[in-house]
Amino acid sequence: MAATNERVLTKMAEAFNELADDVNSRRTPPRLSLSKFCRACRLISPLIGCMGIAFRVADMEFSAKVDGLAKTSESIDTVEALIDLDIARNAGKDPGSNSRNLIRANRSIDLARVMCEKILAQR
Repeated sequence: MAATNERVLTKMAEAFNELADDVNSRRTPPRLSLSKFCRACRLISPLIGCMGIAFRVADMEFSAKVDGLAKTSESIDTVEALIDLDIARNAGKDPGSNSRNLIRANRSIDLARVMCEKILAQR
């Protein structure tokens, strides 16, 4: 079981390092692939699910947001294009908008990151 968890964590680290490379590239402006973002997010879902019953609802909400973004990635290539489209439609703050789903997914990623940092700091 431990080897399986290590592979999941390794895949997660690789996926987010790839996203970081895209964001930190010399390309101006940097492009962040929406489909790559969604693939990386899907790797986090089992981690959130392992945090116990209190996080089950958070995991379900996170998964729903990522699924919505993944569906959107079929027609929109980058996170930047997604945000620009919501701004043009004046829909960024609308419940269920892609931008809002992106923010909620990002907050879940931050929560998982902080919890992992706390766990590592205690060891």
